[in-house]
Amino acid sequence: MQFREEKVNRSELGLETEGLPSTLLELHLDYNKISTVELEDFKRYKELQRLGLGNNRITDIENGSFANIPRVREIHLENNKLKKIPSGLQELKYLQDDALLPGQLQGHGEAATKRRYW
Repeated sequence: MQFREEKVNRSELGLETEGLPSTLLELHLDYNKISTVELEDFKRYKELQRLGLGNNRITDIENGSFANIPRVREIHLENNKLKKIPSGLQELKYLQDDALLPGQLQGHGEAATKRRYW
């Protein structure tokens, strides 16, 4: 059985995904206290298609952290403290609507303003 969606919003958590079904299609972790995303964080969620990480405190995303979710179509990263565009996104062949808001990543010019990350 495939679970459709899990929302863990405004829970004052860091990145806590243990105990959630591995068959999730959508995972919303917006409005928490997540500061980093590590390589192991999403490895259980091979079917994940939408990931919400907006409005956290994310300053760093470890290289390859999203490689374990190859079917992801959307990654929402708005209103975090990222200083660079996460690497490896170009390898995600299904990734569609993801957008970094203009000016969110200073010094990245046009790449940071295109609708390519959320």
